[in-house]
Amino acid sequence: MLSWLARRESESVYHRLLKELSLEDHDTLKSWTRLDKDQYHRLLELVTPLIAKSDIKMRKAVTAGERLTLTLRYLATG
Repeated sequence: MLSWLARRESESVYHRLLKELSLEDHDTLKSWTRLDKDQYHRLLELVTPLIAKSDIKMRKAVTAGERLTLTLRYLATG
């Protein structure tokens, strides 16, 4: 497995930056996703059943949180 792919769960933007912003810097989180912390988590609760994928033998699936964050960032930046 590629080393950068193996580090996705610990060093990706979602797993590092977003979790740190969620805990420490709510204003930057809101700027980055256009949602405050509570709105983000509520939206994640609502869409997780619709966007969650299952892991397969070859690789772990991209999580619902990663999918939502990527989509929100894309929409926020146009």
